[in-house]
Amino acid sequence: MIGLAEKGMERQLDKLWRSSFNDPMRVTRYFLKYRFRPENCLVFQKDGEVVSGLYLLEAKIRLEGKLFPVQYIYAASTLPTYRNQGCM
Repeated sequence: MIGLAEKGMERQLDKLWRSSFNDPMRVTRYFLKYRFRPENCLVFQKDGEVVSGLYLLEAKIRLEGKLFPVQYIYAASTLPTYRNQGCM
């Protein structure tokens, strides 16, 4: 099932991130504490487990002198055991 992340998924999101990018725990904990917002994180769950996810970080882009709000995809990842199965 694809949907927005929920508060309380931080432990699963931390596991997903570290298994994909090999970042130290302090990096993922910092991101999840200061940048994570459930409404900007899409997850794919299988049997209640987050197996794939991505973050939509807010930014602004300037076009012809005007600023527009945008989101960009960040840290798109899938647990190793679920790769190549269409989860992302």
